[in-house]
Amino acid sequence: WNRAAEELYGWTAAEAIGHTVDERVVAETSQAQAAEIMAALQMGQAWSGEFLVRRRDGLPFWAQVADTPVRDHNGQLIGMIGVSSDISARKQTEEALRLANAEMQRALRLKDEFLANMSHELRTPLTAILGLAETLAAQIAGPLNEKQQRYAGIISENGNHLLALINSVLDMAKLDAGKLELQVQPCALEEICHASLQLIRGMAQKKRQTVRFAMEPAMITVSVDALRLRQILVNLLGNAVKFTPEDGVIGLEVTGEPDAGTVRLVVWDNGIGIPPQDLPRLFDPFVQLDSSLARQHEGSGLGLPLVKRLAELHGGSVSVESTPGAGSRFIVVLPWAPAQPHAEDGAAQNAVADGLPASPPAVATPTATVMMVEDNEVNIAVTTDFLVAHNFRVVAVRSGQEFLARVAEVRPDIVLMDIQLPGLDGLTAIRRLRADGDPQLAGLPVIAVTALAMSGDRERCLAAGANEYLSKPFRLQKLADLIAELLRASKGL
Repeated sequence: WNRAAEELYGWTAAEAIGHTVDERVVAETSQAQAAEIMAALQMGQAWSGEFLVRRRDGLPFWAQVADTPVRDHNGQLIGMIGVSSDISARKQTEEALRLANAEMQRALRLKDEFLANMSHELRTPLTAILGLAETLAAQIAGPLNEKQQRYAGIISENGNHLLALINSVLDMAKLDAGKLELQVQPCALEEICHASLQLIRGMAQKKRQTVRFAMEPAMITVSVDALRLRQILVNLLGNAVKFTPEDGVIGLEVTGEPDAGTVRLVVWDNGIGIPPQDLPRLFDPFVQLDSSLARQHEGSGLGLPLVKRLAELHGGSVSVESTPGAGSRFIVVLPWAPAQPHAEDGAAQNAVADGLPASPPAVATPTATVMMVEDNEVNIAVTTDFLVAHNFRVVAVRSGQEFLARVAEVRPDIVLMDIQLPGLDGLTAIRRLRADGDPQLAGLPVIAVTALAMSGDRERCLAAGANEYLSKPFRLQKLADLIAELLRASKGL
């Protein structure tokens, strides 16, 4: 019992020697642990670990303890060598970190819940707005004059702009939480580029801009998430259109670099350019270089940060070269393993790149019945009008309970199931349908529909038994095509 032990525990050597550890240093809450230590020592085993002990004044503290048994020449246990270190400060730090981590996890969970709820609240009315705009543009409810058609187009354009903003906020939240997963497949890069250019061509035409495209070699197959790569290119091309004056020129150049194992995608313009002092802040989230009240160009400040994060998620990078008044070049570099694609794979790769089926869907059977489970009356009306105009019969119910009570009576050909429903949610309703004793009902094609659109929603819907998943808002024509495709598959066609 040396001087350090006297200072640590408060007992002098004379007061400690001759007494058991239970009498002097073991905290009441550690009696059981002390018994385990003694049992290990008696078996000739050393013990080390963290141990709650107490001082002479009765106050407990945490110690790092290492005990080694001491035996006489007959092998009898006669004592132990024990080394103690006060680790109370470390334990306090660990506890503070544990509490901080718990609070951070709670904050992240609340953030996810908030984003999920806000996604639902924003997407639900947007579904009605965009659906009505599409229905009006298709003149299903009756013919429109020229001005009315223009108004319907404006509603659709601004609704899609708002949807893009919502998606950007959600994507950034998923990236921050590490919950955005890529769906990587071999894709024809030319098809992805053409699809991206097509999406911004209308914006460029309004400003009488020339759009150029060059690619070398002509056939490049890359392993990417086609949807996310289109998102990268559309963001960059959209910025090029936005920051290039009327009658300007923008372009996309793609170059395969087989020696480096990379492919370079360069989006360039002859627009206003970026001052050198602003380049370091270009990829910071929510930063707008022109943040004055009188700024000329709208935007959320999320497009370029998303481009950077998505490129890095692919194992690539993004950089920028710019001269004020002369234009900018945004360079995306992605990994590329050159390979000659098989001819039979071309159609499938094009389909992946475009996000479209390899062949156009067949026209649905006019007598097909869609059972729609939806609690929003506007969405029911909009979707029903569109599907009826496309020769579907629609039976709408407002809850999961009503669906299960009526599905045997209705005998639908396909089910359109909203996930967030009053009472019984859509996932539970799908599971109960799959467990139905009637094989025909249990095997019905089901399209899950949700306005949450958070990470893992698709997987949860498919795991519950859904055949397909749609995130609100969706194009009504896409829904009609998907219904036709599933009906065709269910009939073995």
